[in-house]
Amino acid sequence: FITWNDVSNSQSLNRDYLPIPIVEWKYNDFNLKTTTFAANVEGKPVLVVNYTAENKSDMMVEGKLFVTLRPFQVNPPSQDLNIVGGTANIRSIKYSDGIATVNDTTQVLSLSTHNAFGATEFDQGDITSFVSRGEVPSTHISSIISVMHLLHSNMT
Repeated sequence: FITWNDVSNSQSLNRDYLPIPIVEWKYNDFNLKTTTFAANVEGKPVLVVNYTAENKSDMMVEGKLFVTLRPFQVNPPSQDLNIVGGTANIRSIKYSDGIATVNDTTQVLSLSTHNAFGATEFDQGDITSFVSRGEVPSTHISSIISVMHLLHSNMT
């Protein structure tokens, strides 16, 4: 089980100058690169996130990538001026036909296939408790403010 606390990380921009941030995690011979950018699709803003896993060892490695949507605003100190972070108001999350819909408005679509989807309510515990056990909550619909969504894909 590898978390943000176990890795060394670096940040860069695509081609060293484009406004497309890249964060790379390194853990022994395993790298995970996260690239994000914004786009306009049919007049609507879209955030695209791409995960690239790389095994640099000679051995076959199996694992799972758990991706969670959590209601927290996270800003680096350089962007913290006059902005108060905290939790977002998530009233509901629903999953149908490969799309997670938050608060009946914001949609999250996975472009790659995945094995499971689950949501958890505040009184069921933090989503990280499920992830640390390698589990996905069985609930697909929730309506409590602190709901969190989990999606995982097998990686080889």
